[in-house]
Amino acid sequence: MKKLAMILISALVLVGSLHAQASASSSAATSAAAAKASPISPKAAKDLLASGKEFVLLDVRTLEEFVAGRIQGSVLLPYDQITAATAAKIIGAKDKIVVVYCRTGHRSGIAAATLVSLGYTKVLDMGGILSWPYATIAGEAKKP
Repeated sequence: MKKLAMILISALVLVGSLHAQASASSSAATSAAAAKASPISPKAAKDLLASGKEFVLLDVRTLEEFVAGRIQGSVLLPYDQITAATAAKIIGAKDKIVVVYCRTGHRSGIAAATLVSLGYTKVLDMGGILSWPYATIAGEAKKP
């Protein structure tokens, strides 16, 4: 009888600890999902460009789209090529401001979410270059 009671108590303790671990994992996942990029208007992005403040303007379209027309000062990193390594190489510190844009806003949303999931804390999603009413440049980008 004592053995049965000990087995039941052990089983209850085990189930309780597994439940606590699952709850902790769920809370962490919920917190990560709650963190997301903030929107930024084209005017606010232009003002940020003019401010001289250090940030990365990230074009997440294809190379062909980038060459056809982009915002002055932007750097190309196609949304489907964003990894921890490529982001670290192009952006650097995870607390640096990153403004992301694409053509219409769909890919920038995916890219922004990817960057946030990689730990970048100041990601701003401008949406699409089609909403950018200011000048753009075209042609091959110069290599640094």
